[in-house]
Amino acid sequence: MANRIFKEKLRKIRAENARRTATHLQERTEEDMAHSDQTVATFNYRERVESLIDDLIQNFCKEAPQFSLSRGFFDGYYSLTTKTEETLIDSEGSSRSYFSRIMLLLNPQMEAQTFSIECRKTVRDVDLETVREETAMNDGGIATLGKFAENQFIEFAESYFSETELSEPVETPVG
Repeated sequence: MANRIFKEKLRKIRAENARRTATHLQERTEEDMAHSDQTVATFNYRERVESLIDDLIQNFCKEAPQFSLSRGFFDGYYSLTTKTEETLIDSEGSSRSYFSRIMLLLNPQMEAQTFSIECRKTVRDVDLETVREETAMNDGGIATLGKFAENQFIEFAESYFSETELSEPVETPVG
């Protein structure tokens, strides 16, 4: 008896959902379809930008394998972050951990058809200037954003690999 009532409830729920789905599909306008197409195009554009940045990250990490990549969201933006934490010794012999990162925040603006990247860089706990590039979402914009990201990685590498008073700790042999 309980099994039959349960099955009847499931059939009723399925039938109601089928009516709602059919109504929803009928109510989709040309404007709705255009908005959906625009959303898909925006995601595709973001993927193209992300692919350019991925190549830069892979090349950077070949030169600095201590860095790792993380993807996620930061301040409401999709972010690609390459970071490391390293223990170094200062000129007075004190040892402590230092954080370095280059973070790229991707911000597509579907309605305005623009795309921006904000770059935040930190080298051994010192925040460098935050910079931003915004351009139209088109092929020329891809080139502009790719060049911007490349320049940011070059500036970051120049800062990270520059001379410093810090040194790596010397490991003493065990035994």
